[in-house]
Amino acid sequence: PDWVVSPSGLIVVGAYFETELDFALLQIPHGVGFVQCKFAAGVDFGLSEIAGDLLLNSCEVQGAVGLLRLRAKGAVTLEGSSIRAEGGVGVAVFADQLEADGISLQNCVVVGRVSLSAARLRLGLSLARTRIHSIENVAITARALTTLNADCTSIRCAGTVDFEGSEFSRGLVMLGARINSRTVQSYALNLTDCRMEQLSLTGARIGGGMTMARIRVSGPVLLDRCTIVANRRKALKGDQMQAGMLQLNDSRMRGSVELIRADVQHDLDAQRLVVRNAGAA
Repeated sequence: PDWVVSPSGLIVVGAYFETELDFALLQIPHGVGFVQCKFAAGVDFGLSEIAGDLLLNSCEVQGAVGLLRLRAKGAVTLEGSSIRAEGGVGVAVFADQLEADGISLQNCVVVGRVSLSAARLRLGLSLARTRIHSIENVAITARALTTLNADCTSIRCAGTVDFEGSEFSRGLVMLGARINSRTVQSYALNLTDCRMEQLSLTGARIGGGMTMARIRVSGPVLLDRCTIVANRRKALKGDQMQAGMLQLNDSRMRGSVELIRADVQHDLDAQRLVVRNAGAA
């Protein structure tokens, strides 16, 4: 491989690793980067400390990317990478309790689950234009996540997305998201007990229903031009939600919409909202 050493750290380009690359339990005094590399058995940075950025861009990973309780003074980026959990089952990106400026998985293809529960991201999370396919029907588990903002624009998920109890200081954006769940045990998109400044799912399509019970949004909740189909549950559950504004213009719901004891401070705008088969949901 080509090696580029600079004051900011080490970058490895075009390398092939036959066995797992084990960087767990280390203190790394500079940033580390891998570009266009192939990992035949995964890579593990769990419980390590990195005094800079961690990059795994445009890489191909067979096996998990381990980031459990990693402490990074910079950002973690896996942009443009292909990551497949062993056998296509289980966790592909294991980043529970990660602490970093942010983590970006833009334009990735992931087979397996992305786990970010209790992660602390000082700046942001990006999953824009990423495709996640989960054989186990769980695409993202990110309960109790804390971040400044999250960009999930045009994400594609075959499996549930669970952000329950998370805090997005500025907001969560899921414009044009596509989420499809095959289970009847849980909602396809779970935003229960989340806190944020604004929520935008304009143009999203969700198969399997969505819950935002007890969500607290100081600004607008934008669900315009959405299509939400219930899967033996409600299409949209918003019991006890609080929001500055709620918009459902030009949206289509197949299943019931429940907003019991919801508190919308300003406008509730639902022009041309279509709700079908509500009684069967």
